[in-house]
Amino acid sequence: FRDKKKNRYKNRVNDYLKKTCIKNGSVEKWECSCNIYNNKEEEENQKSVEKLQVEKYAKKCDFKSNAFLSIFNLK
Repeated sequence: FRDKKKNRYKNRVNDYLKKTCIKNGSVEKWECSCNIYNNKEEEENQKSVEKLQVEKYAKKCDFKSNAFLSIFNLK
């Protein structure tokens, strides 16, 4: 019984280490996610997605004038 318990524990630990300690080149996974430059790229991607969502909403609403362009900053 104890042998099975130890084996299961070792398997769980090894699986956890495989998931969290994946090397990305010479940098480990958590270092990549905490990297300042990666966070900036994510923010830029999020801003571009939000802008595209606003453009899609503006097209869907079918406004009669182009005044919405200045409101939504879509010039």
